[in-house]
Formats: sequence, C-alpha cells, structure tokens
Amino acid sequence: MSDFVPRIRIPLFEAQLENVTTAIRDGYLSQGPHLEQLSASLCSMFDMQYAVLTSNGFAALFAILKSYSSGENAVLTAPASTCFAFVNAIKAAGCKPTFVDMDVASASITED
Repeated sequence: MSDFVPRIRIPLFEAQLENVTTAIRDGYLSQGPHLEQLSASLCSMFDMQYAVLTSNGFAALFAILKSYSSGENAVLTAPASTCFAFVNAIKAAGCKPTFVDMDVASASITED
C-alpha cells in the first residue's frame, strides 16, 4: 500500500490577501508580474529546483498524470469522493479510473 501522506496547512498572511485582490483587480488570473516570485517561493518551500505553474488544477493533474502514468489504458485508483477534476484528468491522460473507499480521518485511500 501507499505511505500515509498527512495533509498540510498553508498559513494565510495579510500580504497574500492583498496580492490576490490586486491580481483580480488588474486581471492577472493566469499571468502577471508575480509568477517568477511564486515559482521561486514554491521551489524554496518544497526544496525543489523547478516549479511548473499551471492556470488550474485540472491542467496540473493532467500534466502530472501524462508524465508519470505507465501508458495508455493504465488504471489509476482514486478515493470515491475525489474531485471531478481528478477523474477528468485521469480520463484525458488516457487512463482508466477505479474508485475505492476513503478513510474519513485522513481523506486518503483506505488500506482495507
């Protein structure tokens, strides 16, 4: 089975709220002057050399599945209550979704 991955909580700061408000007001929802700063911050936060930024969750999931799946018709398992974007990304990547129960305490796939 997979190792347990605890959920993380990202703190919210006043400066973040100001940045979001400015981005919405100035029309920077998928591009803008802060992308390089965000990429650098994510690399630092997760101790990685690169961060790939996407405009939405589906695009991020699709890119990950295309790069990691074992090819056409691979079967990927997801919790039965997963977000529809994940199921759509699995299908768009050419894989077949299967569903299992979710552990309520961790929101992960149950080990039973």
